Amino acid sequence: YLLQDCKGFFYFPNSSDKYLLDPASFSPNSNTASMHLTELRCLGQTVKVGDSLQILHKSISYTDTIRLTHNQSSFSLDFSLLNYNDFKTYEYAYKLEGLEKQWHVLNAASASATYTKIPPGNYVLLIEARNSSGLNVLAKRQLAVIVHAAFWQTWWFRFLLMAIVVLVLYGLYRMRINRLEAQQRLRNNIARDLHDEIGSTLSSIAIMSEVVAHSVDKNTDGAKVNLLKIAENARHTLENMDDIIWAINPQNDAFINLEDRLKAYLIPLCESKNITFQLDIDPALDAINVDMQKRRNIYLILKEAINNAIKYSEGTQIIFKCLVVNQFLMASIQDNGKGFDISIPTNRNGIKNMKLRAVELKGRLDINSIINGGTQIILEVPIR
Repeated sequence: YLLQDCKGFFYFPNSSDKYLLDPASFSPNSNTASMHLTELRCLGQTVKVGDSLQILHKSISYTDTIRLTHNQSSFSLDFSLLNYNDFKTYEYAYKLEGLEKQWHVLNAASASATYTKIPPGNYVLLIEARNSSGLNVLAKRQLAVIVHAAFWQTWWFRFLLMAIVVLVLYGLYRMRINRLEAQQRLRNNIARDLHDEIGSTLSSIAIMSEVVAHSVDKNTDGAKVNLLKIAENARHTLENMDDIIWAINPQNDAFINLEDRLKAYLIPLCESKNITFQLDIDPALDAINVDMQKRRNIYLILKEAINNAIKYSEGTQIIFKCLVVNQFLMASIQDNGKGFDISIPTNRNGIKNMKLRAVELKGRLDINSIINGGTQIILEVPIR
């Protein structure tokens, strides 16, 4: 049974002793509570131990650390204060240390913390239960939160991306420089050709014209010979000028224009010499564009090969083939003439220039010839 004296103390007597209870020693704000985590939600669903989210390996109540991927960085956490007093006299406060400095204060009926799209990093979620005055912490709990970065958010990916951007910019810069250098080389080649071929030809025309002027009254036959040479040199000069103008015209970049020009050069010469000809052109070449320098070199090599076959081979047939084989242009000029011994060194500039142009094209020029068995010149050039 229970007894109370005039001072308000309660007595609990038994057969051997008695106990005294002072009601004033109990305070509604006494720290008799404990904080518990009750539920974790992520991606719109409650996280459970061993589920597909692979966040919890034991109950959230006993978990000290959670690890989240970059797409799990939004979550909600419910918590609860277990106490022996009226819950309405308490309030909650929480903050994510490492992300924010201010506490979020909630009433006792709203025990939940929510975060959305947390940046990658290491954080600590601090939760406190405070008395109604907010001065005394009755219970607290903390949870380590680790948000892993996506691969594109890591420093090494950003470094790699920056390196790629730098390399691309450098590549574009080098492309521009290479294009300018190629244009300069083309200008230099044109200037060299104009000086070497056309300049020297015009000089010879001027000299022979003076000779004709002084000998026209004294040596009529000699004057006629010189006049014929002047006419031949003039035609040669016009032909070279036409080749240069055709080469630098960007409208002729399509391979079909190169094919048409080679035909226009080959067919009249063969017909004038009663030489039969055979053409075998791969239709796939019609869709290929060739830059001016490459197109010019290919044309001059094949033109020289055709000229040599008609002028020196003494043959009766020429076969001209152009094929695409494994991203390479394979062009050949073959005659059935007298051939020559390729082992004997030659000082002819034609063959030397052909080989030099093939090297400039990063290609290969092969010359196969058999005495009285004809000659075949094969040009192999990358076209892609």
